[in-house]
Amino acid sequence: MWDWKAGTPLRQIAAAQTGGIGCLAASPDGRHPATGGPDRWIRVREAATGRMASAFRAHREGVRCVRFGPDGREILSGGEDGTVRVSDTALR
Repeated sequence: MWDWKAGTPLRQIAAAQTGGIGCLAASPDGRHPATGGPDRWIRVREAATGRMASAFRAHREGVRCVRFGPDGREILSGGEDGTVRVSDTALR
């Protein structure tokens, strides 16, 4: 994770904890990045700490794209299985 204004790294998350990242989106408030990838899971973390806030299997095949809804409570995702899903982020 990077501080994009300063251009400096904040922290690194071990690859074993990410499941492989194929796509990334930030919540509207910038506090939660969500990742998706070939393992079919979406993982939402707290940007400030790197702590996992939510994780769920989203598709039957790899996740190709993720995007938060306008209020940050839903994630839209597209998968290699040809489906588009709307999932609750479980962030409150």
